Amino acid sequence: MAFRSLALSSNEIAAIYDAGTALVLSLFGPNDHLILETVNPTMTVSNVQPSDAGSCFAIITNAYGFARSSNAVLTVTGTVTNGNCTPPPSGLVASWPAEGNANDVINGNDGTAGPDVAYAPAEVGTGFSLTGSSTSYVAVPPSSTLDVGTSEGFTIEGWVKLNADNPAGGQPIIEWDSDSADGLQFWSDPGLVPYANIKDTSGNNHQIEGADGSLSTTEFKHVVLTYEKTDGIARLYVNGLKSPTKISAQI
Repeated sequence: MAFRSLALSSNEIAAIYDAGTALVLSLFGPNDHLILETVNPTMTVSNVQPSDAGSCFAIITNAYGFARSSNAVLTVTGTVTNGNCTPPPSGLVASWPAEGNANDVINGNDGTAGPDVAYAPAEVGTGFSLTGSSTSYVAVPPSSTLDVGTSEGFTIEGWVKLNADNPAGGQPIIEWDSDSADGLQFWSDPGLVPYANIKDTSGNNHQIEGADGSLSTTEFKHVVLTYEKTDGIARLYVNGLKSPTKISAQI
């Protein structure tokens, strides 16, 4: 009773063992969760999900015992939602899927995760799990592709679920700044309110807020901050709903 191969591709897993007296072939993914079982000597699992990504192994079992394959690493490419892949929009300059690291999969603007950053199940695959401590953040170095001050505008978006509301102050989602100056803040304010502040070329603040309670501690919300330099208008969106206010600034 022995394995011949355990092969992985971008969206498919195949396990093959030498036929004989084996009864069950079982395939396990990260955290030992069972992906599939079969009584056939060949197993192919198509349309794997982001939660299946990571270290995988197979076990064959018969009346006399079992044999375990060596580990293999499965990487799932693309964003999968309800079985359908959503292609990236045109003009995308960076994306951090947070699948176990802080790498940018578009232009190599890789971040560095602080010691208190963890990875937890998210809307798709895993996401950054931030505790709010002083070392729970992801830092991305300066890059010309991320310089929102020299571009024609920007859109920042992601899926966010807060650990808790903080009545005493705001909670950063993303910031564009330096050690000595602020440029852009996208936060959750007390009352689960999305908040953004964009500084203009003179250093003046331009603030915008979404509706009270539009963010959540129980479910992921899709949040967007967008700015168009031609008209100087910035807006916030939560799950596609536009904020009741807008700001006008030149940055």
